[in-house]
Amino acid sequence: MLLNDTKKDIKRLCIDNDITQTAIAERTGTSKSYLSQILMRPHVDAWFVKIIEALGYDVKIEYVKREK
Repeated sequence: MLLNDTKKDIKRLCIDNDITQTAIAERTGTSKSYLSQILMRPHVDAWFVKIIEALGYDVKIEYVKREK
């Protein structure tokens, strides 16, 4: 089971860091519309999750703020 929802996680991180999707698009060198398309995709492949589950594990994604 995937324990995180990466779409919601990214939106939450944007809110927590007071940054817009437009700013993220600029920082990553893409357009806001393309960034929106990327954010709508599943970020962890369903087969990857199935394989990990077959091994007896869950998938958990952790975000760690980089030190400046």
